[in-house]
Amino acid sequence: MDTNDNKNFAKIIYIIVFAIIIATGMYIINHKEPAKLYKDTSVDSGEVEKKSSIALEDANILYDTKFGGVYVKTSIPYFNALGFEYGDSVDVEFSNGYRLDDIPYYDGYYTKSGDPLVVAYPGSVNIKVGLNSGEDLWILAGLSGDELCTIRMNEEGKYLDNQQVMDIQISGESGDFSGESGDF
Repeated sequence: MDTNDNKNFAKIIYIIVFAIIIATGMYIINHKEPAKLYKDTSVDSGEVEKKSSIALEDANILYDTKFGGVYVKTSIPYFNALGFEYGDSVDVEFSNGYRLDDIPYYDGYYTKSGDPLVVAYPGSVNIKVGLNSGEDLWILAGLSGDELCTIRMNEEGKYLDNQQVMDIQISGESGDFSGESGDF
């Protein structure tokens, strides 16, 4: 094989591996139990207390008019410093009683369209709560801007497998691929 054949072979292998990673991630997304969306805030007296006390309490919110989500006026580094990590399951409650329970916290939009998530998108300043490519959460939740938002830990690392599979870092630098230099 000459150098061009080696480069083409490496590119084909890279594309195949990338396709397998994407297919695996989509399988995981499609086989997770969907989160519950509801407005009922009644608490069953037999409800078990959460194991973790990690929480962001009473944060101000802002309407994302472009995509219909809710910005939580809390910086990503501060939110993570509270103890939240990508892949955790969280519960979100607005002061008007609207709740989203057992939703993932990711650093990308790694849910099925319409599914809720808390996201710390790279390059953004604040965290965001929304429905991935779905309905306008602000309108659906009946928010006006006067409400506060509380986010509590539900289960640490529950969605970590999906976070790790979908958080793919792709390089455009040819030197990052050992196969292109001919060493297989």
